[in-house]
Amino acid sequence: MYKKILRLAWPIIFGNILQMVYQMTDLFRIGRYSTEGVAAISLAGPVTFFFVSLGIGLTVAGTIMVAQARGSKRFEQLNHIVGQTLTVSMIYSLVVSVVGFFTASTVIGWMDAEPVVRVLASGYLKISFIGMFAVFWYMSVQSLWRGMGEVIKPVYIVIGTALLNLILDPLLIMGWWPVPSLGVNGAARSTMITQFIAFVIALWMMYGTDRYHLNLHRKNFGIHGNFIKQYFWLAIPSSIEMSARSLGMVVLAGIIAALGTTTIAAYGVGNQLFSIILFVALGFSMAATTLAGQLYGAKDYEWLTQMRQKAMTMTFWTLLGLGLLVFLVAPQIASVFVPGETEVIAESTHFVRIIALFLWAIGVQQIYVGMFRWLGETRIPMMLTLLALWLIQIPVAYFGSRMYGADAIWRSLPIANVIVTIAAWARYNQWRKKKVAEIVVNK
Repeated sequence: MYKKILRLAWPIIFGNILQMVYQMTDLFRIGRYSTEGVAAISLAGPVTFFFVSLGIGLTVAGTIMVAQARGSKRFEQLNHIVGQTLTVSMIYSLVVSVVGFFTASTVIGWMDAEPVVRVLASGYLKISFIGMFAVFWYMSVQSLWRGMGEVIKPVYIVIGTALLNLILDPLLIMGWWPVPSLGVNGAARSTMITQFIAFVIALWMMYGTDRYHLNLHRKNFGIHGNFIKQYFWLAIPSSIEMSARSLGMVVLAGIIAALGTTTIAAYGVGNQLFSIILFVALGFSMAATTLAGQLYGAKDYEWLTQMRQKAMTMTFWTLLGLGLLVFLVAPQIASVFVPGETEVIAESTHFVRIIALFLWAIGVQQIYVGMFRWLGETRIPMMLTLLALWLIQIPVAYFGSRMYGADAIWRSLPIANVIVTIAAWARYNQWRKKKVAEIVVNK
Protein backbone atom coordinates (compact mmCIF):
# COMPACT_ATOMS: atom_id res chain seq x y z
CA MET A 1 0.00 0.00 0.00
CA TYR A 2 2.91 2.37 0.71
CA LYS A 3 4.06 1.89 -2.89
CA LYS A 4 0.58 2.58 -4.30
CA ILE A 5 0.23 5.78 -2.29
CA LEU A 6 3.71 6.96 -3.20
CA ARG A 7 3.23 6.05 -6.88
CA LEU A 8 0.19 8.32 -7.01
CA ALA A 9 1.47 11.00 -4.63
CA TRP A 10 4.90 11.84 -6.01
CA PRO A 11 3.73 12.85 -9.51
CA ILE A 12 0.97 14.97 -7.97
CA ILE A 13 3.46 16.63 -5.60
CA PHE A 14 6.03 17.12 -8.35
CA GLY A 15 3.41 18.46 -10.75
CA ASN A 16 2.04 20.88 -8.16
CA ILE A 17 5.54 22.10 -7.32
CA LEU A 18 6.25 22.64 -11.01
CA GLN A 19 3.03 24.65 -11.22
CA MET A 20 4.46 26.79 -8.45
CA VAL A 21 7.56 27.29 -10.59
CA TYR A 22 5.43 29.68 -12.65
CA GLN A 23 4.87 31.94 -9.66
CA MET A 24 8.36 31.42 -8.24
CA THR A 25 9.87 32.36 -11.59
CA ASP A 26 7.73 35.50 -11.57
CA LEU A 27 8.84 36.30 -8.03
CA PHE A 28 12.49 35.59 -8.82
CA ARG A 29 12.54 37.80 -11.91
CA ILE A 30 10.39 40.58 -10.49
CA GLY A 31 12.48 40.57 -7.30
CA ARG A 32 15.31 41.80 -9.49
CA TYR A 33 13.01 44.32 -11.13
CA SER A 34 11.60 46.08 -8.03
CA THR A 35 10.42 45.47 -4.46
CA GLU A 36 7.13 47.16 -5.41
CA GLY A 37 6.67 44.50 -8.10
CA VAL A 38 7.09 41.71 -5.53
CA ALA A 39 4.55 43.43 -3.29
CA ALA A 40 2.15 43.78 -6.25
CA ILE A 41 2.07 40.07 -7.15
CA SER A 42 1.86 39.24 -3.43
CA LEU A 43 -1.40 41.22 -3.32
CA ALA A 44 -2.68 39.90 -6.65
CA GLY A 45 -2.01 36.22 -5.88
CA PRO A 46 -4.77 35.73 -3.27
CA VAL A 47 -7.27 37.54 -5.51
CA THR A 48 -6.66 35.27 -8.50
CA PHE A 49 -6.75 32.24 -6.23
CA PHE A 50 -10.14 33.37 -4.90
CA PHE A 51 -11.70 33.38 -8.36
CA VAL A 52 -10.09 30.07 -9.30
CA SER A 53 -11.11 28.46 -6.02
CA LEU A 54 -14.79 29.20 -6.58
CA GLY A 55 -14.59 26.51 -9.25
CA ILE A 56 -12.19 24.12 -7.56
CA GLY A 57 -15.18 22.42 -5.97
CA LEU A 58 -16.28 21.45 -9.47
CA THR A 59 -12.97 19.67 -10.03
CA VAL A 60 -13.17 17.99 -6.61
CA ALA A 61 -16.62 16.62 -7.44
CA GLY A 62 -15.35 15.38 -10.81
CA THR A 63 -12.38 13.61 -9.21
CA ILE A 64 -14.56 11.83 -6.61
CA MET A 65 -17.21 10.71 -9.10
CA VAL A 66 -14.69 9.60 -11.75
CA ALA A 67 -12.69 7.61 -9.17
CA GLN A 68 -15.80 5.81 -7.91
CA ALA A 69 -17.06 5.09 -11.45
CA ARG A 70 -13.67 3.72 -12.51
CA GLY A 71 -13.34 1.62 -9.36
CA SER A 72 -16.73 0.00 -10.02
CA LYS A 73 -15.97 -0.28 -13.80
CA ARG A 74 -19.05 1.72 -14.79
CA PHE A 75 -17.47 3.12 -17.97
CA GLU A 76 -20.63 4.56 -19.52
CA GLN A 77 -21.18 6.61 -16.39
CA LEU A 78 -17.50 7.58 -16.49
CA ASN A 79 -17.97 9.13 -19.94
CA HIS A 80 -21.04 10.98 -18.73
CA ILE A 81 -19.16 12.42 -15.72
CA VAL A 82 -16.26 13.59 -17.90
CA GLY A 83 -18.55 15.32 -20.41
CA GLN A 84 -20.62 17.05 -17.73
CA THR A 85 -17.50 18.21 -15.86
CA LEU A 86 -15.95 19.74 -18.98
CA THR A 87 -19.20 21.51 -19.89
CA VAL A 88 -19.71 23.05 -16.46
CA SER A 89 -16.03 24.01 -16.27
CA MET A 90 -16.17 25.77 -19.64
CA ILE A 91 -19.21 27.86 -18.71
CA TYR A 92 -17.84 28.73 -15.31
CA SER A 93 -14.35 29.69 -16.46
CA LEU A 94 -15.60 32.10 -19.13
CA VAL A 95 -17.85 33.85 -16.59
CA VAL A 96 -14.98 34.16 -14.12
CA SER A 97 -12.65 35.62 -16.77
CA VAL A 98 -15.13 38.39 -17.59
CA VAL A 99 -16.14 39.20 -13.99
CA GLY A 100 -12.56 39.08 -12.73
CA PHE A 101 -11.26 41.38 -15.45
CA PHE A 102 -13.80 44.12 -14.73
CA THR A 103 -13.51 43.92 -10.91
CA ALA A 104 -9.70 43.71 -10.63
CA SER A 105 -9.08 47.41 -10.01
CA THR A 106 -11.92 47.66 -7.49
CA VAL A 107 -10.70 44.71 -5.44
CA ILE A 108 -7.11 45.96 -5.34
CA GLY A 109 -8.40 49.42 -4.43
CA TRP A 110 -9.85 47.99 -1.20
CA MET A 111 -6.35 47.13 0.01
CA ASP A 112 -4.40 49.73 1.92
CA ALA A 113 -1.21 49.48 -0.13
CA GLU A 114 0.97 52.20 -1.62
CA PRO A 115 -0.42 53.73 -4.87
CA VAL A 116 2.36 52.36 -7.08
CA VAL A 117 1.78 48.84 -5.70
CA ARG A 118 -1.97 49.08 -6.35
CA VAL A 119 -1.41 50.16 -9.97
CA LEU A 120 1.02 47.31 -10.65
CA ALA A 121 -1.22 44.73 -8.95
CA SER A 122 -4.30 45.88 -10.88
CA GLY A 123 -2.54 45.55 -14.25
CA TYR A 124 -1.19 42.11 -13.33
CA LEU A 125 -4.68 40.93 -12.32
CA LYS A 126 -6.40 42.09 -15.50
CA ILE A 127 -4.01 40.19 -17.73
CA SER A 128 -4.24 37.13 -15.46
CA PHE A 129 -8.02 37.08 -15.79
CA ILE A 130 -7.86 37.22 -19.58
CA GLY A 131 -6.14 33.85 -19.47
CA MET A 132 -8.10 32.43 -16.55
CA PHE A 133 -10.27 30.23 -18.76
CA ALA A 134 -7.21 28.27 -19.94
CA VAL A 135 -5.91 27.89 -16.38
CA PHE A 136 -9.19 26.47 -15.13
CA TRP A 137 -9.79 24.21 -18.11
CA TYR A 138 -6.39 22.62 -17.59
CA MET A 139 -7.17 22.15 -13.89
CA SER A 140 -10.42 20.37 -14.84
CA VAL A 141 -8.72 17.98 -17.25
CA GLN A 142 -6.01 17.30 -14.68
CA SER A 143 -8.58 16.52 -11.97
CA LEU A 144 -10.37 14.06 -14.26
CA TRP A 145 -7.06 12.38 -15.02
CA ARG A 146 -6.38 12.12 -11.30
CA GLY A 147 -9.69 10.39 -10.68
CA MET A 148 -8.76 7.82 -13.32
CA GLY A 149 -5.42 7.24 -11.61
CA GLU A 150 -3.36 8.96 -14.31
CA VAL A 151 -0.77 11.19 -12.63
CA ILE A 152 2.31 10.88 -14.87
CA LYS A 153 1.19 12.65 -18.05
CA PRO A 154 0.36 15.94 -16.28
CA VAL A 155 3.97 15.98 -15.03
CA TYR A 156 5.30 15.82 -18.60
CA ILE A 157 3.06 18.70 -19.61
CA VAL A 158 4.04 20.87 -16.67
CA ILE A 159 7.76 20.21 -17.21
CA GLY A 160 7.48 21.44 -20.78
CA THR A 161 5.43 24.53 -20.00
CA ALA A 162 7.56 25.38 -16.94
CA LEU A 163 10.66 25.35 -19.14
CA LEU A 164 8.87 27.57 -21.65
CA ASN A 165 7.91 29.93 -18.83
CA LEU A 166 11.56 30.16 -17.76
CA ILE A 167 12.33 31.49 -21.24
CA LEU A 168 9.33 33.80 -21.61
CA ASP A 169 9.52 35.36 -18.14
CA PRO A 170 12.82 37.25 -18.48
CA LEU A 171 12.00 38.03 -22.10
CA LEU A 172 8.69 39.72 -21.28
CA ILE A 173 9.57 41.18 -17.86
CA MET A 174 12.98 42.66 -18.68
CA GLY A 175 12.53 42.98 -22.42
CA TRP A 176 14.81 41.88 -25.23
CA TRP A 177 14.87 43.33 -28.71
CA PRO A 178 12.37 43.50 -30.37
CA VAL A 179 10.17 42.71 -27.31
CA PRO A 180 9.70 45.76 -25.02
CA SER A 181 10.01 45.50 -21.24
CA LEU A 182 6.55 44.83 -19.75
CA GLY A 183 7.59 44.55 -16.08
CA VAL A 184 4.99 42.93 -13.80
CA ASN A 185 2.52 42.61 -16.70
CA GLY A 186 5.09 40.54 -18.58
CA ALA A 187 4.97 37.88 -15.87
CA ALA A 188 1.18 37.64 -16.22
CA ARG A 189 1.40 37.36 -20.01
CA SER A 190 4.00 34.60 -19.77
CA THR A 191 1.83 32.53 -17.43
CA MET A 192 -1.25 33.07 -19.61
CA ILE A 193 0.53 31.79 -22.73
CA THR A 194 2.03 28.70 -21.10
CA GLN A 195 -1.18 27.69 -19.31
CA PHE A 196 -3.13 27.85 -22.58
CA ILE A 197 -0.57 25.57 -24.22
CA ALA A 198 -0.83 23.17 -21.23
CA PHE A 199 -4.62 22.95 -21.61
CA VAL A 200 -4.50 22.23 -25.37
CA ILE A 201 -1.90 19.48 -24.94
CA ALA A 202 -3.73 17.91 -21.96
CA LEU A 203 -7.07 17.77 -23.79
CA TRP A 204 -5.44 16.24 -26.87
CA MET A 205 -3.65 13.59 -24.78
CA MET A 206 -6.81 12.66 -22.88
CA TYR A 207 -8.82 12.13 -26.06
CA GLY A 208 -5.92 10.54 -27.93
CA THR A 209 -5.90 7.22 -26.05
CA ASP A 210 -8.32 4.38 -25.32
CA ARG A 211 -6.74 3.62 -21.95
CA TYR A 212 -9.40 5.50 -19.96
CA HIS A 213 -12.39 3.93 -21.77
CA LEU A 214 -13.45 7.36 -23.00
CA ASN A 215 -15.91 7.41 -25.88
CA LEU A 216 -17.57 10.78 -25.54
CA HIS A 217 -20.65 11.69 -27.55
CA ARG A 218 -22.61 14.91 -27.92
CA LYS A 219 -25.16 13.70 -25.36
CA ASN A 220 -22.45 13.58 -22.67
CA PHE A 221 -21.97 17.36 -22.89
CA GLY A 222 -25.62 18.37 -22.52
CA ILE A 223 -26.80 19.55 -19.11
CA HIS A 224 -28.72 16.75 -17.35
CA GLY A 225 -30.77 17.85 -14.36
CA ASN A 226 -30.53 14.79 -12.09
CA PHE A 227 -26.83 14.37 -12.62
CA ILE A 228 -26.11 18.07 -12.16
CA LYS A 229 -28.04 18.00 -8.87
CA GLN A 230 -25.85 15.16 -7.56
CA TYR A 231 -22.75 16.83 -8.98
CA PHE A 232 -23.38 20.15 -7.28
CA TRP A 233 -24.32 18.42 -4.02
CA LEU A 234 -20.66 17.37 -3.91
CA ALA A 235 -19.26 20.50 -5.52
CA ILE A 236 -20.91 23.33 -3.60
CA PRO A 237 -19.43 22.56 -0.14
CA SER A 238 -15.97 22.23 -1.73
CA SER A 239 -16.47 25.49 -3.62
CA ILE A 240 -17.52 27.23 -0.42
CA GLU A 241 -14.52 25.71 1.35
CA MET A 242 -12.00 26.85 -1.25
CA SER A 243 -13.56 30.26 -1.83
CA ALA A 244 -13.73 30.87 1.93
CA ARG A 245 -10.05 29.92 2.14
CA SER A 246 -9.03 32.16 -0.72
CA LEU A 247 -11.22 35.07 0.40
CA GLY A 248 -9.57 34.72 3.79
CA MET A 249 -6.19 35.03 2.08
CA VAL A 250 -7.38 38.23 0.42
CA VAL A 251 -8.43 39.59 3.83
CA LEU A 252 -5.07 38.56 5.29
CA ALA A 253 -3.32 40.30 2.41
CA GLY A 254 -5.28 43.45 3.27
CA ILE A 255 -4.24 43.19 6.93
CA ILE A 256 -0.62 42.71 5.90
CA ALA A 257 -0.77 45.58 3.38
CA ALA A 258 -1.43 48.03 6.21
CA LEU A 259 1.98 47.16 7.71
CA GLY A 260 3.99 48.41 4.72
CA THR A 261 5.71 47.24 1.55
CA THR A 262 8.50 45.38 3.37
CA THR A 263 6.00 43.21 5.26
CA ILE A 264 4.00 42.55 2.08
CA ALA A 265 7.13 41.46 0.22
CA ALA A 266 8.21 39.26 3.16
CA TYR A 267 4.77 37.63 3.14
CA GLY A 268 5.05 37.02 -0.61
CA VAL A 269 8.43 35.30 -0.28
CA GLY A 270 7.41 33.23 2.75
CA ASN A 271 4.07 32.30 1.24
CA GLN A 272 5.73 30.94 -1.91
CA LEU A 273 7.80 28.56 0.20
CA PHE A 274 4.81 27.65 2.35
CA SER A 275 2.80 26.90 -0.81
CA ILE A 276 5.41 24.38 -1.97
CA ILE A 277 5.24 22.55 1.36
CA LEU A 278 1.44 22.68 1.24
CA PHE A 279 1.53 21.01 -2.16
CA VAL A 280 3.41 18.09 -0.60
CA ALA A 281 0.57 17.68 1.90
CA LEU A 282 -2.03 18.06 -0.85
CA GLY A 283 -0.21 15.48 -2.97
CA PHE A 284 -0.59 12.82 -0.28
CA SER A 285 -4.17 13.92 0.33
CA MET A 286 -5.10 13.76 -3.37
CA ALA A 287 -3.46 10.36 -3.71
CA ALA A 288 -5.40 9.11 -0.68
CA THR A 289 -8.65 10.55 -2.07
CA THR A 290 -8.15 8.92 -5.47
CA LEU A 291 -7.28 5.51 -4.02
CA ALA A 292 -10.10 5.72 -1.49
CA GLY A 293 -12.64 6.59 -4.18
CA GLN A 294 -11.55 3.66 -6.34
CA LEU A 295 -11.48 1.27 -3.37
CA TYR A 296 -14.91 2.43 -2.25
CA GLY A 297 -16.25 1.98 -5.77
CA ALA A 298 -14.84 -1.57 -5.73
CA LYS A 299 -16.26 -2.09 -2.17
CA ASP A 300 -12.80 -3.00 -0.81
CA TYR A 301 -13.32 -1.62 2.70
CA GLU A 302 -10.45 -3.45 4.41
CA TRP A 303 -7.87 -1.83 2.15
CA LEU A 304 -9.47 1.55 2.80
CA THR A 305 -8.54 1.40 6.48
CA GLN A 306 -4.97 0.31 5.76
CA MET A 307 -4.53 3.01 3.13
CA ARG A 308 -5.59 5.77 5.53
CA GLN A 309 -3.17 4.64 8.23
CA LYS A 310 -0.21 4.39 5.86
CA ALA A 311 -0.96 7.71 4.15
CA MET A 312 -1.09 9.40 7.56
CA THR A 313 2.27 7.95 8.60
CA MET A 314 4.01 8.94 5.35
CA THR A 315 2.64 12.48 5.45
CA PHE A 316 3.55 13.13 9.09
CA TRP A 317 7.19 12.09 8.84
CA THR A 318 7.73 13.70 5.43
CA LEU A 319 6.46 17.11 6.51
CA LEU A 320 8.20 16.96 9.88
CA GLY A 321 11.51 16.39 8.08
CA LEU A 322 10.82 19.12 5.52
CA GLY A 323 9.90 21.54 8.30
CA LEU A 324 13.20 20.99 10.09
CA LEU A 325 15.12 21.47 6.83
CA VAL A 326 13.25 24.66 5.96
CA PHE A 327 13.88 26.04 9.45
CA LEU A 328 17.63 25.65 8.95
CA VAL A 329 17.93 27.13 5.46
CA ALA A 330 15.22 29.84 5.62
CA PRO A 331 17.65 32.82 5.27
CA GLN A 332 19.33 31.32 2.21
CA ILE A 333 15.98 30.64 0.54
CA ALA A 334 14.71 34.17 1.16
CA SER A 335 17.92 35.75 -0.21
CA VAL A 336 17.42 33.93 -3.51
CA PHE A 337 14.22 35.85 -4.20
CA VAL A 338 15.17 39.30 -2.90
CA PRO A 339 18.98 39.54 -2.92
CA GLY A 340 20.33 42.51 -1.01
CA GLU A 341 16.97 43.38 0.60
CA THR A 342 18.12 42.91 4.20
CA GLU A 343 14.84 43.85 5.90
CA VAL A 344 12.71 41.66 3.62
CA ILE A 345 15.06 38.69 4.07
CA ALA A 346 15.02 39.03 7.87
CA GLU A 347 11.22 39.28 8.05
CA SER A 348 10.72 36.42 5.57
CA THR A 349 13.07 34.22 7.59
CA HIS A 350 11.16 35.00 10.77
CA PHE A 351 7.84 34.14 9.08
CA VAL A 352 9.11 30.88 7.57
CA ARG A 353 10.70 29.66 10.80
CA ILE A 354 7.50 30.22 12.77
CA ILE A 355 5.45 28.00 10.47
CA ALA A 356 8.16 25.44 9.59
CA LEU A 357 7.93 23.36 12.76
CA PHE A 358 4.14 22.99 12.46
CA LEU A 359 3.92 21.87 8.84
CA TRP A 360 3.15 18.32 9.98
CA ALA A 361 -0.21 19.53 11.31
CA ILE A 362 -1.21 20.76 7.85
CA GLY A 363 -0.29 17.38 6.35
CA VAL A 364 -2.25 15.36 8.89
CA GLN A 365 -5.21 17.69 8.48
CA GLN A 366 -5.18 17.25 4.69
CA ILE A 367 -5.24 13.45 4.99
CA TYR A 368 -8.33 13.66 7.17
CA VAL A 369 -9.90 16.01 4.62
CA GLY A 370 -9.12 13.53 1.85
CA MET A 371 -10.72 10.69 3.80
CA PHE A 372 -13.86 12.71 4.43
CA ARG A 373 -14.19 13.22 0.69
CA TRP A 374 -13.81 9.58 -0.40
CA LEU A 375 -17.43 8.82 0.54
CA GLY A 376 -18.55 12.11 -0.92
CA GLU A 377 -18.69 13.91 2.46
CA THR A 378 -17.56 17.39 1.41
CA ARG A 379 -19.40 19.38 4.10
CA ILE A 380 -17.02 18.47 6.93
CA PRO A 381 -13.90 19.82 5.13
CA MET A 382 -15.87 23.00 4.48
CA MET A 383 -16.65 23.42 8.19
CA LEU A 384 -13.02 22.75 9.17
CA THR A 385 -11.82 25.46 6.79
CA LEU A 386 -14.32 27.99 8.11
CA LEU A 387 -13.19 27.18 11.65
CA ALA A 388 -9.47 27.43 10.86
CA LEU A 389 -9.49 30.60 8.82
CA TRP A 390 -12.46 32.71 9.80
CA LEU A 391 -12.88 31.84 13.48
CA ILE A 392 -9.21 31.47 14.44
CA GLN A 393 -6.55 32.71 12.00
CA ILE A 394 -8.09 35.98 10.75
CA PRO A 395 -9.24 37.22 14.21
CA VAL A 396 -5.82 36.38 15.71
CA ALA A 397 -4.04 38.11 12.81
CA TYR A 398 -6.26 41.21 12.82
CA PHE A 399 -6.38 41.95 16.53
CA GLY A 400 -2.91 40.61 17.23
CA SER A 401 -1.29 42.75 14.53
CA ARG A 402 -2.57 45.89 16.26
CA MET A 403 -0.57 45.01 19.36
CA TYR A 404 2.33 42.88 18.12
CA GLY A 405 2.64 43.78 14.44
CA ALA A 406 3.50 41.20 11.77
CA ASP A 407 4.61 38.63 14.35
CA ALA A 408 0.97 37.99 15.33
CA ILE A 409 0.04 37.40 11.67
CA TRP A 410 2.84 34.87 11.20
CA ARG A 411 1.85 32.99 14.38
CA SER A 412 -1.85 32.88 13.49
CA LEU A 413 -1.26 30.18 10.87
CA PRO A 414 0.26 27.43 13.08
CA ILE A 415 -2.19 28.24 15.89
CA ALA A 416 -5.16 27.70 13.58
CA ASN A 417 -3.79 24.55 11.96
CA VAL A 418 -2.91 22.76 15.19
CA ILE A 419 -6.36 23.44 16.66
CA VAL A 420 -8.18 22.33 13.49
CA THR A 421 -6.03 19.19 13.14
CA ILE A 422 -7.17 18.12 16.60
CA ALA A 423 -10.78 18.91 15.65
CA ALA A 424 -10.44 16.92 12.40
CA TRP A 425 -9.06 13.91 14.28
CA ALA A 426 -11.94 13.97 16.78
CA ARG A 427 -14.58 14.43 14.08
CA TYR A 428 -13.12 11.71 11.87
CA ASN A 429 -13.17 9.13 14.66
CA GLN A 430 -16.80 9.93 15.36
CA TRP A 431 -17.72 9.94 11.67
CA ARG A 432 -15.80 6.72 10.89
CA LYS A 433 -17.67 4.69 13.52
CA LYS A 434 -20.96 5.78 11.98
CA LYS A 435 -19.85 4.94 8.43
CA VAL A 436 -18.39 1.56 9.39
CA ALA A 437 -21.71 0.64 11.01
CA GLU A 438 -23.57 1.63 7.82
CA ILE A 439 -21.17 -0.40 5.66
CA VAL A 440 -21.56 -3.50 7.81
CA VAL A 441 -25.35 -3.24 7.62
CA ASN A 442 -25.37 -2.72 3.85
CA LYS A 443 -22.73 -5.33 3.06
